[in-house]
Amino acid sequence: MQKDQKYPKYPKETKHINMDVPSKEQVLAFLHARDVDLLTLSNILLQFSCTATKMPKPLTDSIRAIAYLLANATVHHIAEEVTTTVKTHLQEQMEGLNANVETMWDVVEHVTDAVEEITEKMSKFKDEFQETSEKLAQTLQDLTDKTQEAITQDHTT
Repeated sequence: MQKDQKYPKYPKETKHINMDVPSKEQVLAFLHARDVDLLTLSNILLQFSCTATKMPKPLTDSIRAIAYLLANATVHHIAEEVTTTVKTHLQEQMEGLNANVETMWDVVEHVTDAVEEITEKMSKFKDEFQETSEKLAQTLQDLTDKTQEAITQDHTT
């Protein structure tokens, strides 16, 4: 360590402690280099508070409280990460679903248009067929009348 490097001021009680990590950044780097997460750190503190028999009870209780807070913070952090991941995946699925719904609406619209067109053509065909049937019936009636008339004239002559 360099001599001109400035450390934060610690209370007089800690001056005799040899500290390799005197700043927050160095603490984070130290923990990250050893792959220590909050849950592991919480477990270490709990174990330390259980094995340290010569510490005053308030100090032991404080260490345990910090350990529980760290564990709780880890749980909340994990819950937030899971929530964020779920939201992201849900958003992606909803976007895909919306795209599919739009495609389905386009298809339904085309099918509806085709059905309306077919219905219109069928109605026109029905009308024309009925008209043709009426003309054919009239023609047959006329032919029957003329045939009847011709037969009647042949019998009278």
